[in-house]
Amino acid sequence: MTTPGQLSVSAEGMKWKATGAESTLAIGQKDLESAQSAACGNGVQVMLKRKDAMPLVLQGFREEDVGKVAELTGWQIDPVLLAAVGHNWGEAEILAQSVEFAVGGKLAFDVPTKAVKQASLMGKNEVALEFEPDEYGVREMDSMIGLSFQVPDDQDEAPGAGAAALLKAILANADIAGAAEEEVCSFDQVSLVVPRGRYAVDMHLSLLKFSSATQEIKVPYQNIVRLFLLPKANQPQTVLVMTLSPPIRRGQTFYPHVLIQFHNDDVASVQLEISDEDFQQKREKCGGKLERAYEGPTFEVFTKALRGLSSAKVTRPGSFKTASGEGHAIRCSYKSDDGYLFPLEKAFFYIQKPPILITHEDIKHIEFQRQNTGASSSRTFDLSIRTKQEDAEYQFRGIVRSEWQNLFHFFEAKQLPIANLKQAQKGPGGERAKLNLNEDVDMDDDDEGDESFDGDVDSGSQDEESDDEDFEAED
Repeated sequence: MTTPGQLSVSAEGMKWKATGAESTLAIGQKDLESAQSAACGNGVQVMLKRKDAMPLVLQGFREEDVGKVAELTGWQIDPVLLAAVGHNWGEAEILAQSVEFAVGGKLAFDVPTKAVKQASLMGKNEVALEFEPDEYGVREMDSMIGLSFQVPDDQDEAPGAGAAALLKAILANADIAGAAEEEVCSFDQVSLVVPRGRYAVDMHLSLLKFSSATQEIKVPYQNIVRLFLLPKANQPQTVLVMTLSPPIRRGQTFYPHVLIQFHNDDVASVQLEISDEDFQQKREKCGGKLERAYEGPTFEVFTKALRGLSSAKVTRPGSFKTASGEGHAIRCSYKSDDGYLFPLEKAFFYIQKPPILITHEDIKHIEFQRQNTGASSSRTFDLSIRTKQEDAEYQFRGIVRSEWQNLFHFFEAKQLPIANLKQAQKGPGGERAKLNLNEDVDMDDDDEGDESFDGDVDSGSQDEESDDEDFEAED
């Protein structure tokens, strides 16, 4: 990846401005730690390591240009040889400002440690690094966002010891928020549904960390767009959803929603290990929601502690209840997986695979769809939701017939467009349903405020409305 721009060289140093950018990057003698040059393709590149800043690689020089640059600036530019054999195995050396990977004693590439925003173990022998593109204000169409090292086991060491040592060395120099923080509180054996696994969870002052024997996931609080607390209908479990922007990544898979499942009968008690100063700052930032200690059902303790430390808003089911009145979610299936559809006050959330979030404002129209033929047509129906932003269709199948009228009232109350309105009024049996469209619908909206959803998350991952009250049981 290269960023085009203009370079000027003088006795004061270098000035570089990216094409399309407004600011100019100046590099003087006092900013420079070292300078190197190396043949690269048909030209020469100059590598500048700066003090307390990201290194720069300038390409497009001719061989005779390097001497002129050294003469004008007075810098010592040392020539180096780059590895060009194409091998992907070698030796990694961790320096204060970079991770250098050498093949046959020659530098193959280096990674600035300040560019590393996440570092974790994937399995016992893989160290995964994640980066943030757009460092200099010019967004490239293609940017490297991740890199992983496979560290083979040494016969004289325990399995995974080499990878763990490499990760520790990188973390000591990387610019990772919260890397040196002690945990504020911890939870053991927490079950993640998406991505699947059981983890120990540590809540720090600035991030949440999931740890298992083979993986580590770190989520900065600033990446949490919204929390959703969703109780499963007729099931003794409650799911806490973290909607993230940017999403976490495991290999080639991105997860904009993390689903954490709790058993309703599990209880917990935690005492926050936090200084008085940090406690007051966090408490003010989250609107007084943070407490020194929590006790009660685990899902409630976990959610309240996370809400207080992260200042993220919490959304839970509001006025909608199923036809039986026993819950807030409709059992259905999406594609080949069974799950639950939650009609919320400003969105629909489907759990569990894949998690889908559709805001009301992004709905183009809703369509009631009956089964084609047979006895099943009188027992269940399908619901199709088409979105505006991506013109995508989400079809939720196998909804029991008793929910037709219930959903129709909800859509009417929320003024959501129904594509086949006349057919929907008749109901799944073909006869006109007893719908009093003029009756008042008791919305019982317990949401705090009426702000819009923020966050740059896609349809299956867009943000949602706010309900930031305590988690008493719904009537």
